[in-house]
Amino acid sequence: GSPVPADVIGSTGQRFSGQKIRTFVPPEGSSLSLVSSSLESSPPSSSSLLFKNPSSEEGGKSSDAISACRDLKQWAVVTTIHEPNPSINSVANLRRWCLVIVGDTITPDSAYDELVTKDNVFYLSASYQKELFINMDGKTTGVDKEQHHTGGKQFLEMMPFKSFARKNIGYLFAINHGAQVIYDFDDDNTLLPLEDGETVPPPFHFDNEVGFDRTILLKSVVEEKKKEKKKEKKKEKKKESEAESSTPATAFNPYIFMRPSHDDSWPRGFPIDKLKDSFKTDVKESKIYVGDLPLSSVGVIQSLCNGDPDTDAVFRMTRPGSTEFTFDRSTTSMSLLIPSSSYAPYNAQATTHLYNAFWGLYLPISVPGRVTDIWRSYITQRIMKDIGLHVVYTPPIVHHDRSVHDYLSDFSAEGDLYEKTTKLLEFLEGWSSDADTLSERIYALWVGLYEHDYLGEQDVHAAREWLNTLVAIGYRFPDIHGANSNSNPLSTTSPFQVQPTVKGQPYRSFPYFNVDRDGNRFSESGQNKLQDWLSNVDWESRPQNAVVKLILMTMDEWPLLKSWVMYHGELLGYENLYIIDSSTNTHCISFLRYARDVLGANVLFSDTNLNEV
Repeated sequence: GSPVPADVIGSTGQRFSGQKIRTFVPPEGSSLSLVSSSLESSPPSSSSLLFKNPSSEEGGKSSDAISACRDLKQWAVVTTIHEPNPSINSVANLRRWCLVIVGDTITPDSAYDELVTKDNVFYLSASYQKELFINMDGKTTGVDKEQHHTGGKQFLEMMPFKSFARKNIGYLFAINHGAQVIYDFDDDNTLLPLEDGETVPPPFHFDNEVGFDRTILLKSVVEEKKKEKKKEKKKEKKKESEAESSTPATAFNPYIFMRPSHDDSWPRGFPIDKLKDSFKTDVKESKIYVGDLPLSSVGVIQSLCNGDPDTDAVFRMTRPGSTEFTFDRSTTSMSLLIPSSSYAPYNAQATTHLYNAFWGLYLPISVPGRVTDIWRSYITQRIMKDIGLHVVYTPPIVHHDRSVHDYLSDFSAEGDLYEKTTKLLEFLEGWSSDADTLSERIYALWVGLYEHDYLGEQDVHAAREWLNTLVAIGYRFPDIHGANSNSNPLSTTSPFQVQPTVKGQPYRSFPYFNVDRDGNRFSESGQNKLQDWLSNVDWESRPQNAVVKLILMTMDEWPLLKSWVMYHGELLGYENLYIIDSSTNTHCISFLRYARDVLGANVLFSDTNLNEV
């Protein structure tokens, strides 16, 4: 039927309008300008450590241990009020990863005495955080004193205790210590082992020499829209209120493309009034391309979880078996690229944030914990559209054993998600800024969100200090000029590249000899196939130098397989390894999944007995 006008009042109450209800007025003596905007293009040449090293009793580290963590570049952040558990321990045991645990006033500090003896684990107790505030009085960090910014002091003091948002301190700690990758997780999400039941792969692999100069294999969805549906939409648009000036935004439900065990499921934060439209999507009718995307074009990677995944209270209260929920995790499961023309919620329970999107880590403090990470995800996606960054969903890497929750209390805390999400997406899609720097653009968006009643005023001030503190500790914002903002995943200027497949499993073809400038394969050429093909080949994508590739056919060759892959991968690059496997040995299967999903090797699993090929 026709949409209900925002101002219609019935027995169910009044709908949230999303209209501007107030104007932000900077406090006396301050302005809308940022300290960071003047330094964004050229931050301090050497950043100072904002955080003092905890005392030895609090798990302080030697200078060698701190230096080692700065070299590793891979950090994980969690906040907890509980003792160490399998979730925290599984991350603490990852090789070449550092972990920062942000405590709170009721966290049992002494329970972490043993864990912090590991060189890669930092525990920030509530007492340590309070002392940090005191010791920072009058201190400047990375910014001239004339600019009246005290290197994070104001921001840290704004973070409330007994709040999920204390994670913000952990993010700054990791960034300040050289992080290039941050795994943001919850203390009841435990990393899953692979098929062998023993190997626990990390959420990401960062190589200091390669950086983000490699690609990730994934699938991209382009939904087929029938003519009938188009006509229906045109009729609905005519019926919409002329007073509605917001731009329609597409809410994308990734769950339905990840082979969930529950039909008609959705992630927490998906607009509840759009569920029916989401359920109408026929996965079989959707056009799905497979290919690869440069990691330099990825901002956030949301990993799904099995068990009791991140759904809202409505789902949990209305679906039998809602805590026994799985997604496809087979050898042929693939990551999913969220269309850049759409919005999909991501959480703070199992997400990997890459350096170019660190500015979007900030968790709002003026909304409930069930809302803060979802609001963060939507706000960040709006800015990412301006600089050509994408969100990727991956198959499950964690199992969620949720602590006891009162679903009705969750329902109450999630109120903004049910009432405001659709309007928020419309606001974000219609919002624009011509600010010259990314930090100024981000800050302008937070001001607009406050003025339209999505956040409280304290978040405007905190966001400002967050941005200033990032610059103070040496973070370099992405350049907003010249970024690829094309939203078409199959455009010739898009970083997504269609790749060939075998039984739905993609492998990289470098150079792209099988795909022309328009993303068409040779078999899709016109009547004069060869001539048409050659006239439209993307010759510029072909390397000037020779590329060495290795092809391996293997079956149950453990542990030799691991040695071969690691040696040749480090020597030639994992993207140049092509492995065809028909193993039944779980160690082989587990390792090759890790080599494909984390290291970036090309792996094709097959039931064929390779001894007979």
